[in-house]
Amino acid sequence: GADVNVPDNDGNTPLHKASGQSVLQALLAFGGNTHLINSKNYNPRHIVATSSYVDKDEMLYILHAVGAPRCKTKLGTCKEGCAPEGKDNGKTPCTQCISRDRHSFDDVLENAMLDALKPGPSKGGRVLSLDGGGMKGLVLIQILLAIQVGGFRGRPILDLFDWIAGTSTGGILALTLASGKS
Repeated sequence: GADVNVPDNDGNTPLHKASGQSVLQALLAFGGNTHLINSKNYNPRHIVATSSYVDKDEMLYILHAVGAPRCKTKLGTCKEGCAPEGKDNGKTPCTQCISRDRHSFDDVLENAMLDALKPGPSKGGRVLSLDGGGMKGLVLIQILLAIQVGGFRGRPILDLFDWIAGTSTGGILALTLASGKS
């Protein structure tokens, strides 16, 4: 495969040259190393922080989120986003961020739980429980065939029950029925 950390003659890796948010994200996804320094002693975070890219703040945030280091010593061109004592970590690239207010999340969760606890109309359920093991498994197969062919005019067993469960050989039969076999 391709190595996204191969430098050019000036020590610049593709991350040093990334001029857009999507390119930066792709390079990071493919293993771009944010710690590499070029011949001018600039790391990718320094280049983004001192750039005039349209989405510079979002790119800086992405680099910060993946642990890109600030400059080790303050260079003459350092800005707040790369200086060792700097506080700027960019801003989230999310344009339509969802409010993560704890109280509104709690309200939604509480309403969902209350709705789940409300008694609904009871229509009952039909459960086929298949025990298994040895001869019982063979007998189960014969009984299921008799039910399907004899009493229900060829309707598949799966259509006759809401739930099918089983243990041992019965579990294998339940899986077989659920996969559409008859």
